[in-house]
Amino acid sequence: MEIKEIRPGKNSKDFERAKVVHQKKDCCFTILYGTQFVLSTLSLAADSKEDATKWLSGLKILHQEAMSASTPTIIESWLRKQIYSVDQTRRNSISLRELKTILPLVNFKVSSAKFLKDKFVEIGAHKDELSFEQFHVFYKKLMFEQQKSILDEFKKDSSVFILGNTDRPDASAVYLHDFQRFLLHEQQELWAQDLNKVRERMTKFIDDTMRETAEPFLFVDEFLTYLFSRENSIWDEKYDVVDMQDMNNPLSHYWISSSHNTYLTGDQLRSESSTEAYIRCLRAGCRCIELDCWDGPDGKPIIYHGWTRTTKIKFDDVVQAIKDHAFVTSRSVG
Repeated sequence: MEIKEIRPGKNSKDFERAKVVHQKKDCCFTILYGTQFVLSTLSLAADSKEDATKWLSGLKILHQEAMSASTPTIIESWLRKQIYSVDQTRRNSISLRELKTILPLVNFKVSSAKFLKDKFVEIGAHKDELSFEQFHVFYKKLMFEQQKSILDEFKKDSSVFILGNTDRPDASAVYLHDFQRFLLHEQQELWAQDLNKVRERMTKFIDDTMRETAEPFLFVDEFLTYLFSRENSIWDEKYDVVDMQDMNNPLSHYWISSSHNTYLTGDQLRSESSTEAYIRCLRAGCRCIELDCWDGPDGKPIIYHGWTRTTKIKFDDVVQAIKDHAFVTSRSVG
């Protein structure tokens, strides 16, 4: 999930620092990953072009699967990552003490130690320890409480789609045709006219895969999970792909993905300037970037935020980066 780009070739400083000159360009690739703008890099060299091609294909497939995974799948994966991060003995469980370190990650404030112990008893935990399955149930209960409080606020507006009893996760249910009406009339989702697509969407949010019913239905906690999921985002996915349009109109008629202070990796007073910042912006689809050019000490231009303590980079390196990466994502026009 943290992979932002898989870049073929020797397109990272790692190769220069390691002085890997014997490896051919088509045997090398770099994985850029992380959650911040400044990404970590893992630069790799395969034994042959064929091996590199296989790695690139496999990583691309894994990355696409991760990015297209449903919200329940992402939640389960994240919970496994958390339990493995604290479970040094590989017992596949988590203690009460370890759990307290994880709760801030889901923005949940524990009112008291008794609250946690009561939840443990409610789930059926033994000796202040949860198995992964119990940990998953515990997380769902916490999220249900938070999401329910938000839903209760919406109940004050009679125009909002309202479930019946929401006191318990399984106290109320949304059936197939009710869910379709909600998507069509409340959410204005045109794709929901296709009942098969609605059925498929519901199935992804059913926790109990062994639930035997003629048609799928969602308990209140499953419905709330959908409401707060990325599948329910306001963003229209059809705009993920930009088709080539008529480019003969005045420039002011177009929306342009632009970047200000493109060269900076942090604040505009003291941060690092980097060609990698240009590369990331260009490969993210930016079509308008900024080059602040100044006279360098050797007579060659440099780029940085003038009259500040930001670091300086060579103009030559930046234009080379632009040449190499400007139209990898965006096509050239005119």
